[in-house]
Amino acid sequence: MRSSATVFIFVLLWTASLHGQWLPQALPSGPTMMLSVDFADSSVGVASGYMWGTNFFGRAIHTTNAGADWQLSAVPDSARSLVSVQFIDRNTAFIAGAYNVRPTTSSATNPNLFVRRTRPRALGWARYFQSIGLTDTIQYRGMFLKTTDSGRSWFAPGVLPDSIYYLIGMSFANPRIGYVTADANTQFGTAAILKTTNGGATWSRQSIPESVIELRHIYAIDSLRVVAAGYAAEAGSIFGTLLLTTNGGASWQQLGFAGIDNFTDVFFQDGVVGYAVGIDNSIRGAVFKSNDAGNSWTRLPFAPDSVLLSGVRFARNANVGFVFGNVVSAGFLPPFIARSTDAGTSWSVQNIPGSYPDHILNGGCVVSTASAYVSGGTAFSEALVLHTTNGGLTFRDENADVLPLDCSLNQNYPNPFNPTTNIRFTIQSSQFTSLKVFDLLSREVATLVNEVKSPGTYTVRWDARLRSRNSLPAGRHGGGQASGFASGVYLYRLQAGSFVAVKRMVLIR
Repeated sequence: MRSSATVFIFVLLWTASLHGQWLPQALPSGPTMMLSVDFADSSVGVASGYMWGTNFFGRAIHTTNAGADWQLSAVPDSARSLVSVQFIDRNTAFIAGAYNVRPTTSSATNPNLFVRRTRPRALGWARYFQSIGLTDTIQYRGMFLKTTDSGRSWFAPGVLPDSIYYLIGMSFANPRIGYVTADANTQFGTAAILKTTNGGATWSRQSIPESVIELRHIYAIDSLRVVAAGYAAEAGSIFGTLLLTTNGGASWQQLGFAGIDNFTDVFFQDGVVGYAVGIDNSIRGAVFKSNDAGNSWTRLPFAPDSVLLSGVRFARNANVGFVFGNVVSAGFLPPFIARSTDAGTSWSVQNIPGSYPDHILNGGCVVSTASAYVSGGTAFSEALVLHTTNGGLTFRDENADVLPLDCSLNQNYPNPFNPTTNIRFTIQSSQFTSLKVFDLLSREVATLVNEVKSPGTYTVRWDARLRSRNSLPAGRHGGGQASGFASGVYLYRLQAGSFVAVKRMVLIR
């Protein structure tokens, strides 16, 4: 049963253009997107994400001096995307994400075994995919990692249940009891919540409402009380939802929010006070606050228009916190950060020095009232970690869409869009061509072209109402589930022979 959350609206005092000092930190080469960042204390931290080249490859970096130096971590070479990271203590941390399933000539008796590209084993390609329950078009599976050396090296401490294809959000209440959100099938996600009571050695799947489509993040207030954030669909309509359990996942209460398209993050600064952020149906950032451990939520009106909020973090037992995300502006996505010093009653927009039109912010961590980090990148160019010691964020980017002369990929139009957009590209020689759409977690959500194309210019339409893998030429429409995809940033990637190009687009429901 779905119940309605109690929502009250107060007048928000807005303060604009307060300058904060946010400085980019030097990162090792390789990673192109940092999806998450967390610190055990003022010095020891880890950021996790991926490198995007011919495929997605999971990457993590670690520091022992507050980010003055970041080093690449040793992760399984099959890692695809390392989505969420959390420290338990100074030595121990966990990562949730996915690994690449690669064609191999080896035997796989355990469906959750990693497949190391450098160590092929010996069984047929089709047999291998069949043994782990994947089709030819699906190339990933859920991954859970652990470190005991402050993030220098990572290993799998156990196995995941069958049919778990992507871990997304993660939160541990203590070293043994933790929860993750996941996609639980090969297509666009039957949302799932998994629980471990032994530090990730084994996991059990929780029973949640069937209407829930996606759960982005989750927060364990304690071992029994947990809140998950995402969106659901009923009667063809999408709405933001929060799931709450007070008995360790034995049952989940679904809170529905009228006018909210989806929730992207939830965070509690103590055992009582929490915040959730998302996007409403008018393309405005939505900030909610709970003063009763997630039972009811108050919406705080948020002044800026066209802001896609992706995260919220507050200092422990203090009134200082941040929300972060991106602004939709004439097809660009400049980063956005706002700071509150009064527990969310008022916010000040942070100044970001320099010109960074397309850096996407994904992860954040508040170490103290003075020190905070946020992470992100441009998906296909350069990752970033930003640090403030007095409140704020800043970035760096190389706007790298260098295209060879014989092929091209144009910006989609319209952009932003709802619900359809056109993607135009040019192929100068006959070759196998693929055009695919991904979300920011590197999950493939649509295949628009996957065949040999003759030389010429093509326009393909993506209908975000259709949750199926199909190619719709411009001017045609097809049937599908009315719920479709949630508002947010998506990436589309063209590959024709050796030519590869990636661009981003914004869906606004």
